[in-house]
Amino acid sequence: MKRITIILLAVLMAAPAFGVIPITRRNVSTSRLLDTLLRDRIGTLDSQVSVLQTGATSSSGVTYYVDSANGADTFTGKTWTTAKATVEGAMDISALTNKDTILVREGYSETQSVTGAVLTADVAGVTIKGLGAGRLQPKFILSHTGATVDVTADNVTFDNFQIDATGVDSVNTPINLSGVGVRFVNCYLRLADTVGQADLGISVGLADGDSNDLIIDNCIFHAPNGGLGTALTLDFDHENVIVSNSIFNVDASTAVIDIPTAGNAQVNFTVDNCIINSLNADEFAIQANGTGNTGTIKSCILISDAEATILDAGGLQVSEDTRLVVTGNGEPGVLPADMGLVDLLGDFTGPDDGAAQDDNVKASLDLAHTDLDAILAQAASFSSPNYLAVSTGVFDTTGTWSTVASHEIATVTGLVRMIIIPECTVSVDSVSNTGTIELGDEVGSTSIIAASTLGAGVMVAGELWTDATLTRTILTQTQIDATTIVVGQGQDIGYEVKTNALSAGTIVFHIFWTPLDSTGAVAAGAGGTL
Repeated sequence: MKRITIILLAVLMAAPAFGVIPITRRNVSTSRLLDTLLRDRIGTLDSQVSVLQTGATSSSGVTYYVDSANGADTFTGKTWTTAKATVEGAMDISALTNKDTILVREGYSETQSVTGAVLTADVAGVTIKGLGAGRLQPKFILSHTGATVDVTADNVTFDNFQIDATGVDSVNTPINLSGVGVRFVNCYLRLADTVGQADLGISVGLADGDSNDLIIDNCIFHAPNGGLGTALTLDFDHENVIVSNSIFNVDASTAVIDIPTAGNAQVNFTVDNCIINSLNADEFAIQANGTGNTGTIKSCILISDAEATILDAGGLQVSEDTRLVVTGNGEPGVLPADMGLVDLLGDFTGPDDGAAQDDNVKASLDLAHTDLDAILAQAASFSSPNYLAVSTGVFDTTGTWSTVASHEIATVTGLVRMIIIPECTVSVDSVSNTGTIELGDEVGSTSIIAASTLGAGVMVAGELWTDATLTRTILTQTQIDATTIVVGQGQDIGYEVKTNALSAGTIVFHIFWTPLDSTGAVAAGAGGTL
């Protein structure tokens, strides 16, 4: 407004006739001339200021105007009062050239309820600029599954529009960009709500190379309700595609940004300063299939519910200041190189040192956390004994237990204190009533209980075996102490059958144990069942 005021003062002061001729009945023609000149000048300045304020400029082209409220496509479109009614109507102006600008009035709204493009930007070099912000941002509403917005010409700038693909369920491909050097900027894309969910967002390319040098900048992709395959898919081979300064809040079933398989490769593909939130469980924020892609993901925040499916870099380099955010409880997974990780433990970033994941900070913390769990469990076991009940397996085999796997009842690691109380649950007999049984470790087969002869009916169900006397049902502390041992150096425990094989019976070994060092533990042996 300051510039308008200064120019108006200059106009008034520069023309003496304007300054000294009184506007009276005698001077009606002069006053009308002044009014006409000022109105024309103000109208021109208003157009120029609107262009300057919105950043839409053209070096020597013409500005055309679109106003859905007051325009008609039969108008010339050269002023606001003769504005075109639709953007497509302005695109159809025969004189439109690659230096021209189409300005779209704030509050513009157009609905496409049939198959086809509500707009086909097919004139190279044209700038299509929407005025207004928020609810006044010009809007295309796609309410048919085949409705689209298409940019097919080279070097087109499409700036400051809202595209709403939620007017009907499953709009197939709402936005198609297939021109070289296209700039798709400052747009808000509503791709899913509770009423409608588009199948895709932006589809890049109809053939290899036709979308080279594409820039998608300062856009918002909003699709929190599922149904979307991808928000941005690059279906063909392209060079120098840039996605920058944009926010994706998307529930996509494949990936938020997807470079599909079938040989597609992006050269110098850049994703810069974007927030990409994958709302679909176990789906990628960025998925670059294959390894033939080149380019960079830098200064981004990538969000998913699982580390393993936040990013498939596919040959793209990832900068140190790119962060992965795991929502919820986050599943474990191998991270790409040059990657920082943000999770409940904090923000840890740093260059990849070429080592395995076990050597990065996150993995080290995970291991420390696992060790802490083990230490806490170990501490609990020190304060109260652990318990195992191991039943004899194949019980009727003679031989040294350490060479017969079926006779091993417990394996020991580290240093432990053990109390072993064998209980007969099925009466034990031996061939010819002369079989013997003894309990020991790998060093001595009788180190725990000496050889005990098992005649017919000597050990019956309910009796306890703690020494050569096999008929006890009550144990004194002295008798319990007799089976209390300290086992070290990984000595395993088992029984031996001597003289004659045992013909029947079952013994359950009740084992109470506590660790005496950090590695102490007892587990059921190969010859026992829990």
